Amino acid sequence: MMMSFLHKNSRKIISDVINKRVTTRIPWLLDFGACKGIQWSLAEKLKEDLGIKESLAKYFDYDIWMALDPDRIHNDASGYLPVSFKKNVSKTDLIGGIPLSKHENFNYSEYYISISIPPDGFFDGFGLYYYPWKGNEEYHAFLSPLENVNDAEAIRNYPVPVLKEEDYEFFKKDVEHIKSNDKICSAYSGSFYEWSYYLRGRERIYYDYYDNPELIKLIIEKVAFFVDELSMKNISAGVDILCFYDDLGSQNGLQISPEIFRKFYKPYYKCLWQKIKSDYNNKYIFLHSCGNISEIIPDLIECGLDILHPIQPETMDIYDIIKKYKNDLVFWGTMSNQKTFPSGSREDIFREVKDRVLDIGRQSGLILGSSNTLGKDVPIQNIKYFAEACKIYCE
Repeated sequence: MMMSFLHKNSRKIISDVINKRVTTRIPWLLDFGACKGIQWSLAEKLKEDLGIKESLAKYFDYDIWMALDPDRIHNDASGYLPVSFKKNVSKTDLIGGIPLSKHENFNYSEYYISISIPPDGFFDGFGLYYYPWKGNEEYHAFLSPLENVNDAEAIRNYPVPVLKEEDYEFFKKDVEHIKSNDKICSAYSGSFYEWSYYLRGRERIYYDYYDNPELIKLIIEKVAFFVDELSMKNISAGVDILCFYDDLGSQNGLQISPEIFRKFYKPYYKCLWQKIKSDYNNKYIFLHSCGNISEIIPDLIECGLDILHPIQPETMDIYDIIKKYKNDLVFWGTMSNQKTFPSGSREDIFREVKDRVLDIGRQSGLILGSSNTLGKDVPIQNIKYFAEACKIYCE
């Protein structure tokens, strides 16, 4: 059954949630930060089921629109973005933000020392080599260019991505379009932890924290320099919510110790986020971090965090976390991706939405949504149940 969604005063609603922790309605959406909340193939099936061609952000009338959302760019944006630019934005991308381009004249292959590069792949803006993942054709595996590089000068000379001026101008136009529709604009602003181990290799960097810390600091400094550059570009374009992504947690605890986080990464979070908070008005900092990160939530608050996603219910006691930090943070997400969305009944979904609204949304800052991107294991009907429940309880 077709439903009508209309969310007025989006910018005021989100501002009230973040700044006052109170609002006349609970904002909800399936995207999180600057990341798509539904895998591309599932989203296409959902749109077919709904009988729509417009983007899901427009159909559900989300209060927050990500800049250069691939779905919205290919299905809604007309007039202000040329076809030639749209062709450079893949429909299957999950992230919305300024495109990160590689250096055309740099030979990334030279850095893949003693690494066999499989066919049918490509280098991204960071020089990571992506190739098809056999487990799911919509995802790619990747190789790390600095995994076997131990020369400090070679690491210093390794380039960060290029932010092309023409891409930035189109990005800025989309930000302006979003805000002209009274929506809050979000955009991808980078990763400190993830980009560092993407470049070095996860297993290798875990050893290097202890065996080769000075070399790892060079890589993290390089990453931090680019995260700062990307964030400043987003701010200059008028982005409201700067979205950072670092999966620091696992199902039962942190992926790295609190001591390693505080030694290698926290100084960079704190330096950038506090600069944003002190120098720019009304800019909000969002972090997606899966798993149980309860040990370092106070550190993230100290650094300047405003919005935390997802507060994963299978890994943390969400009500305990919210009780402790409801005066310090806005909570985005909280819906179960591991249980409720893939295998819950209509009653389960309605109950969870109602509980979140009454127990969290009426007492603290909440933006209701999924804990991560919904994949092929999620029935389309359950996504529709979620939207139906939100229409009843959030508004």
